[in-house]
Amino acid sequence: YDAPRSLGPHETAGRLAAPLWADFMRRALAARPPTPFPVPEGVFFLEVDARTGGPASPGSPGAVREVFLRGEEAMGAPPGAGAPEVEPEEKIEEGEESAAQADR
Repeated sequence: YDAPRSLGPHETAGRLAAPLWADFMRRALAARPPTPFPVPEGVFFLEVDARTGGPASPGSPGAVREVFLRGEEAMGAPPGAGAPEVEPEEKIEEGEESAAQADR
């Protein structure tokens, strides 16, 4: 279990383990009634626009629910904000190897 090896194409530990854990917990807690999650003081939930990171408009498609500490809520991204365009260090044409691949 401790050897670095592939889990398969496009697989991650979380993607494989999460369904197993969810099934285990569903069965383990089947006889217990659901209980609300106690939200700590100063913590709250806010619908956020997944594209801008700012507060989402009501009914916004693609909005996600995020958790914030009071005073650190999403304020919206300024125009032009976001990940900058980055040029690759080397261009690889189809069928070619990168320098890193060639070094293996």
